[in-house]
Amino acid sequence: MLATSGTLETAANSAAGGLPGWQTAGALTRSAQMWEKQSDALAERLGRTGGNLEATAQEYRSTEAANQAAFEGR
Repeated sequence: MLATSGTLETAANSAAGGLPGWQTAGALTRSAQMWEKQSDALAERLGRTGGNLEATAQEYRSTEAANQAAFEGR
C-alpha cells in the first residue's frame, strides 16, 4: 500500500508539473496527498487488525490446550 501511494503521488506531481497555472494541477496534488494519507491510515489499521487477530488466535490455542488438559485430568 505504501509503495503504491508513493507512486501515485509521484505520478500526480509529475502530471501537475505539466499543467502550470491550471486549477487541475493543484487538484491533482491535493488528491495524491489525500490518497497517501488514507493509504497510510489503512495500512496502519490493517497492521493493528492483523496483530489483534494473531493475539486472539493465540488465546484460542491456549484455551483449547487448557480445556483438553482439564478433560484428560492433567
